[in-house]
Amino acid sequence: ILHERPEECARETLTRRQKIAAAAGVVVLAGLLAWRPVTTLIALNGLAIVFYAVGFIPLLVLPLVFARTMPPAGAGGASGEPTRRDGEAPP
Repeated sequence: ILHERPEECARETLTRRQKIAAAAGVVVLAGLLAWRPVTTLIALNGLAIVFYAVGFIPLLVLPLVFARTMPPAGAGGASGEPTRRDGEAPP
């Protein structure tokens, strides 16, 4: 696959531009840490919190959305009639 379709090969995962951007980010981060270490660490902590919260929000929202669309327990099927066991007479 390396020679047939090199763009689909996972041998090299970062492009040259991505490597340059990552190196520039490391240099800027090192400069910020040298210039204002406490402020930089507070900002990095804030970014980590935002990243964690964005990943956690769906875990909070999805159950609430599905709780509104699901019928209450014991309410039966889609028609709202209570479910019956085999042999039970209707109420």
